Amino acid sequence: YTKHPQFIFSPLPRSGKSQSINKILEVIEGEIIIFSDANVEYTESTIIHLLKPYADSYIGFTCGKVIYNNPEDVISGKGESFYWKYENFLKKQESKLGYIAGATGAVYSIRKKLFLPLKHNCINDDFTISMNVIKQGFRSDYAEEAIVYESVAPTIEAEFNRHIRDATGHYLSLMHLTSLLNPLLGKPSFVFWSHR
Repeated sequence: YTKHPQFIFSPLPRSGKSQSINKILEVIEGEIIIFSDANVEYTESTIIHLLKPYADSYIGFTCGKVIYNNPEDVISGKGESFYWKYENFLKKQESKLGYIAGATGAVYSIRKKLFLPLKHNCINDDFTISMNVIKQGFRSDYAEEAIVYESVAPTIEAEFNRHIRDATGHYLSLMHLTSLLNPLLGKPSFVFWSHR
């Protein structure tokens, strides 16, 4: 790989997203790692708000808020916007307990030391990475002012296919996160069960 003051460019073999993340995390330096979708727009203060909660040494991951743009007034986009308003509400309530049931993949961060390598069959990397932080005994925070904007899928078919993949990934993630199903864990288990 080659280094630049602000960027690392690393050629990777075709092995899937999860394995690419594993490889990249081997070379990235820094205490906090920020993950993002490529199609989101950040505000000037998104990263600042995403990092603020780390003043608390018990915070292991933070996630921001996604606001969906729907300039074409797509019907499926209205449903997606409603879903994310509800999802953001849940994350805000869970954050009060100190445990969010999975980061928002479009904008989240973790302490690098808490990253656990992903399995080959991992689809929902954001969910698995963030819940692995919880497994290690750390808390999470919903940084509501860490806002990003994303456009809705252009068609119902595209949105439906995305949700099928997402649902499949959540079932697979249960195999990687079985310890969080233990009700004796208290709040982390409650949040995990209730959100899923």
